[in-house]
Amino acid sequence: MSCRRRADADFGGKRWQGNPMSAELFQDYEAAIARSGAFDEMFTPEVRPRDSYRQIGHALNELTLADVSARADSMARTFLDRGVTFDYAG
Repeated sequence: MSCRRRADADFGGKRWQGNPMSAELFQDYEAAIARSGAFDEMFTPEVRPRDSYRQIGHALNELTLADVSARADSMARTFLDRGVTFDYAG
């Protein structure tokens, strides 16, 4: 599967300036998806966000890796504080 770059992808009426893959969160994404050959739910083969992902794509473009990591840590702490656990064994 080859991913072509597209400048100025449209996210919910706002423009994602430059290549969508230039956002910090998506820095290595294009190469990873090309290696895996998996279906991409968020981006079309032309590297445009699919309609159902435009708003979340715009929101993600505003976040850094540190932002996402901090939010994930906060969510994990909240789950543990409230006694939420997960059993992967079934």
